[in-house]
Amino acid sequence: MKTCILLTALFAAGACAQPTQDPWLPPAARAAATPEPETRGAALQAQVLAKLQAQFQRADSTGRGALTIEEARRAGWAFAVQNFAEIDTAGRGEIRLADLGGFVTRRAAMVASGAAR
Repeated sequence: MKTCILLTALFAAGACAQPTQDPWLPPAARAAATPEPETRGAALQAQVLAKLQAQFQRADSTGRGALTIEEARRAGWAFAVQNFAEIDTAGRGEIRLADLGGFVTRRAAMVASGAAR
C-alpha cells in the first residue's frame, strides 16, 4: 500500500514539474512537435484565396480566366459542377474566379441567416 502511494506521489510530482513534456517522447520528436502558429483573419483569407486561385488556374485548361462546366468536371470541382447555374449568374456558360467568390459570399450569408438549403 505504501509503495502504491509513493509511486502515485512520484508520478504526480513528475507530471506537475513538467506538464508539457511527455517523458516517453524522444527529445528530437519533442522539438519537432512544436506547432505552427494558427493563421487567422486577413492572413487566413489571403491563404485561402491564393489556394483557390492556384486551383482555378490549373483547372482553366485554355488559360482564358474562365471555366466551363466540362473544365470544372475534369478538374474534379464537384462543388462548382453541382452549383454551376447558380455561380454563372450572367448565363455565359462559364464561370470566373469572381463569380465563384460571389457565390461563396452569397452562400455564407444564407448560412449565417439560417436560409441555407
